[in-house]
Amino acid sequence: MEDSSEKRKRGRPRKHPDELIREVLKTGSAKTDRGAIEHLLYSETAYLLSEARQADPVGKAWAEYYIGKDVKRPCILHKSILAALGRIEDEEGRLETARIIAEKKLSTRYAVAAIRRVRLGQEDKPDYLGLLRYIETALNAYVEKHPSTTGADLIRALRDVADVYEEEITS
Repeated sequence: MEDSSEKRKRGRPRKHPDELIREVLKTGSAKTDRGAIEHLLYSETAYLLSEARQADPVGKAWAEYYIGKDVKRPCILHKSILAALGRIEDEEGRLETARIIAEKKLSTRYAVAAIRRVRLGQEDKPDYLGLLRYIETALNAYVEKHPSTTGADLIRALRDVADVYEEEITS
């Protein structure tokens, strides 16, 4: 019979050593192991973004979305997004994903969900009906905010958008 101290640990092995997690807990930056791991993930990503921005301030200006404008004293913004980005192993992939999210200014909820889907290879496949429902939801929300919008205005806007996409596809 196995001694309880020799039992195999369940689940996947941690990315960060237990000593490092305990050190974060001692500093008061987190209250739980999970919080300490999140802290380490977003700190690593913030450091990566800071280094990238210092190397190329103009090309990596989008990093301000996460670490502010002051290069000397960065302040960490969007910690949940940074922690989710920290789970992407490839640094170049992490930077590219961070850039796309910053440029699109995605909400935290959508950004974290998108990062998870990409990281796990579960990216949604585009489908016509899904796009149709999305457009219809957007139009309904707009009409709810602006009840005086006419059907002719909606059709004109949709045609203009279709024309723009048609030009992009054919050129």
